[in-house]
Amino acid sequence: MHPFPARMAPDIALDNLAPSPKPLRVLDPMMGSGTVLAVARSRGHKAHGIDIDPLAVLLSRVWTSNVEGDDVRLKAKEVLRRAMRLHPGMRADTAFPPDADRETIDFLRYWFDARARKQLFCLATAIRGVRSVLVRDALWCAFSRLIITKQAGCSLALDLSHSRPHKAFTVAPSVPFERFLSAVERVVQGIVVPVVTKAPHSTPRHGDARKLPFSRETIDLVLTSPPYLNAIDYMRCSKFTLVWMGHRLVDLRNLRSVSIGSEATRTGIEQDKFILDVISKLSLSPPLSRRHNAMLARYTDDMRKSVGEVARVLVKGGKAIYVIGENTIRGTYIGTSEILRAVAEFAGLELSERSDRELPPNRRYLPPPQSHQTREHLDARMRREVVLTFQKS
Repeated sequence: MHPFPARMAPDIALDNLAPSPKPLRVLDPMMGSGTVLAVARSRGHKAHGIDIDPLAVLLSRVWTSNVEGDDVRLKAKEVLRRAMRLHPGMRADTAFPPDADRETIDFLRYWFDARARKQLFCLATAIRGVRSVLVRDALWCAFSRLIITKQAGCSLALDLSHSRPHKAFTVAPSVPFERFLSAVERVVQGIVVPVVTKAPHSTPRHGDARKLPFSRETIDLVLTSPPYLNAIDYMRCSKFTLVWMGHRLVDLRNLRSVSIGSEATRTGIEQDKFILDVISKLSLSPPLSRRHNAMLARYTDDMRKSVGEVARVLVKGGKAIYVIGENTIRGTYIGTSEILRAVAEFAGLELSERSDRELPPNRRYLPPPQSHQTREHLDARMRREVVLTFQKS
């Protein structure tokens, strides 16, 4: 339905979310674009999802909604007509979202040419006027597809779906008005239709995996894929769309800085005995720099908090399945799965199964390489995923 970096493999969700006589209460505390929620809903389970990225929440909400495709198509044509009526009187120097601050305006001016800005502004204005929340969300999702693409979109950046934008054009290769209805159709076709009657609603919401809004022992199954360590910066991609929806860069930067997997460090945790012990057992070679060691310490602390929350909300006998990417920092291999195993045991979860899966090159959402050597490093750190299954006794 929409490109998204490091998407959860649907086959993993399908294998672990078979239909059952009694619907399960399923949670993905780092849901991304909502693969787990969509599959769970299609199999008749009650799914909850949490993510700190507002775009991820929007995509998950649309992917699992009950919106009627014909309603979206009809309203999309009306939105496009209204946008085209607004366009002749639009000036490039005012084609910015309402209440955008100077930093956000400068960002938009740098990454979008005048034609794209004017057309995107008109489309965004028309979408804001749609009354139905379900339809409006679907149209925003289509709007986002115009910008975040696997190839060339309506911005001056190349391959935004890989999250590492670099300016590659002087004129956007795609024209928003020309692509809008086809983007809407892709969204409509991607919305999940449940295979069971009276499928329960999924509940995606904005939040933090380290502070789950659920009571103790209320979730039967957790299935999630934590963010990569120092590999994919999700918010760097999402902001290209979110600024058109009214988000300011300063607010998105604050979200990015507190995200799990962020390169930002946290004071006071490098001497934590548990974290020191976990990192020591990784036997890192060559050793990390002080900065990267602090980043690894923060990642370990974040995973300890998020897994601790999972252990709290799981019922006794419940399972927690983690799909986690192995990677490197500056040539040093990081056993991310070993970090997860250690924090899960600390939280009282028992490892019951482990399996490895290779990532086909065409399925890896890698940042665009800057050199052949960079590509080798990226391939080395993101070519494998480890699937760990834990149980709460």
